[in-house]
Amino acid sequence: MNESKPKGDLCRYMRLHLPGAVVFRHEDHFTAGVPDISITNAGHTTWIEVKIARNGKIRSKGIQKLTAQKLAMAGAKTLFVIFEDDGTATYICHPSRIETWHIEARYDGLNYEAVTKIVRGEMDIEGSGGRTCRS
Repeated sequence: MNESKPKGDLCRYMRLHLPGAVVFRHEDHFTAGVPDISITNAGHTTWIEVKIARNGKIRSKGIQKLTAQKLAMAGAKTLFVIFEDDGTATYICHPSRIETWHIEARYDGLNYEAVTKIVRGEMDIEGSGGRTCRS
């Protein structure tokens, strides 16, 4: 699996389940580091960088990590959403833990609903424990 399909599916799911939200999928080949998706809903913007885990490893450019960390430090909700290559799990990783790839939360399957609930503020990822992936 590549990142294109789950990014598109996640955007479609959020547009359907977050009425009134503005969901953008950023595909700028000339500007490196901008997270893949931004969602503005109820006065708040969330930035999401989508990654695919293959054999417990994630490929990411340093500028993606740096940009996500800067957005989080500036007060924006910023998440790395990591899907297992075989579609068996969805992981959430906060940018502050990106260097160690400590996973804040794990959900079964390609769980767009859980990601949408986090964006909506219905679920909190803090303190939910997790595992570590390697970059």
